[in-house]
Order: sequence, then structure tokens, then C-alpha cells
Amino acid sequence: MILIPALQPDERLTQMIHGLHERGFHKIAVMDDGSSDDRQKYFQEVEIMGVKVIHHSKKMGKGVALRLADEKIGESDFYITADCDGQYSPEDIEKVAKEL
Repeated sequence: MILIPALQPDERLTQMIHGLHERGFHKIAVMDDGSSDDRQKYFQEVEIMGVKVIHHSKKMGKGVALRLADEKIGESDFYITADCDGQYSPEDIEKVAKEL
């Protein structure tokens, strides 16, 4: 499963999800780490794409977001984490998955 903590995402989040889907990744969760109302449209877009979204009402930090996501999802023996800003490309994530 791919876990993506997100604070104030933009269109790069939806682009990331498209790229992951194209590479066969469909178990994806995004953690909204207290993003503002004007950014909620990006979470709605990825939910429509089949991504599980977990919302935090306030910023809790990346580490807490990842830990709570694991507690709430608990579907996988391992997770690959990525950022919502395009720091890691879908190609990079695919390389990590192949190594695992």
C-alpha cells in the first residue's frame, strides 16, 4: 500500500495518483494533515479515483499522520510512503516496490 501524507496539496497530488494507477498501484491512502477548506477539492478528486482519504482536523505532522494511518487502515504488512508535492515520482515508487 502507498501512504501519502498531505498538507495543502495541489494538482500534483492528483497527477501522482494518476501516475500510480498507470503503474498498477491501486491500494493508496492519503492523509489530510489539517489542510484548509480551499484544498479539500484535491482530496475529493482522489477519493473519486478510489483512494482512501483520512482527514485530520488540525495539523499533526507527517510522523503522526503516518502512524495514525497505519492504525486506521491496517491492511498491509508494509507501506511505501511518498509526498504529495511530487518529490518522489511514480517511477521512483515503482522501483522501491520492485525491490520489496
